[in-house]
Amino acid sequence: MLKANFVWQLPSLRSNAVLNNVAGGWQFSGIASVLSGEPVTVYLSSPYLNDGVSDSSARPDRVGNPQDSKGIKDWINPGAFAVPAQGTFGDSGISPARLPRQTQIDASLLKDFRLHERVHMQFNLSAINALNHTLFNGVDNYFYVGSVTFGHITSATNQRIVQAGLHFNF
Repeated sequence: MLKANFVWQLPSLRSNAVLNNVAGGWQFSGIASVLSGEPVTVYLSSPYLNDGVSDSSARPDRVGNPQDSKGIKDWINPGAFAVPAQGTFGDSGISPARLPRQTQIDASLLKDFRLHERVHMQFNLSAINALNHTLFNGVDNYFYVGSVTFGHITSATNQRIVQAGLHFNF
């Protein structure tokens, strides 16, 4: 995970009061986040459990690269796993695959306006997920032969949220 914040303060324009009120003193700030994909463990679905008892920790055998496919419909490669032989445990380890990387920038633009000696107004425009990147956060990780949804990305968020505010301080 990498998180970085930034603040850029535009200088005040003291030469012209009207121009300073319009263009000077703005502040642009934000937080940039880059997360490597979340680890995903693949489990064996209940029709193939070797002892007939539901066990949420049973795993399939790993026979290939789980990250060979990179599409939304096949983020985890189903050909990379097989049902273990009867009476044996699968050899797929913990977290053989990862969800897609997530990149998000949250930003804010604000300006203080001095209206009177003791009266100030602040304009603020904030955006969460300012670049509107889709953030994938779920995958079907229960393996069984013939599954049409195994390895598919199951959920995502991609909405940008923007809000504006006007605050008076007196």
